[in-house]
Amino acid sequence: KVVTTEATLPASIYDGPGIYSLVVIANGIASDPVAFYGPVWVDFNYTVGPENGSYTEPYDTLAKGTNNVSSGGTIAIKPGSSSETMTISKPMTITAVGGAATIGN
Repeated sequence: KVVTTEATLPASIYDGPGIYSLVVIANGIASDPVAFYGPVWVDFNYTVGPENGSYTEPYDTLAKGTNNVSSGGTIAIKPGSSSETMTISKPMTITAVGGAATIGN
């Protein structure tokens, strides 16, 4: 019998851009692995240290995020605001995680 389920992973579980593999185990039986891409992280309030698009070392501007996300990838923005304006020329998903994110004036 086919059984399905849905799950939401905590944002910090995958630390940055890259390919991840998810396996679900129920009653000791593992599912087939499912590959997915981790998001590129942006935090407008980040001012300390290197930036690599990970959860712990996010980019501090949306422009850096969009320049470094793969076509069709996801940018996850931590709560905050930026006065940036820009043109985006490739497909991507942009989502606010943990609170509101304001971009532009």
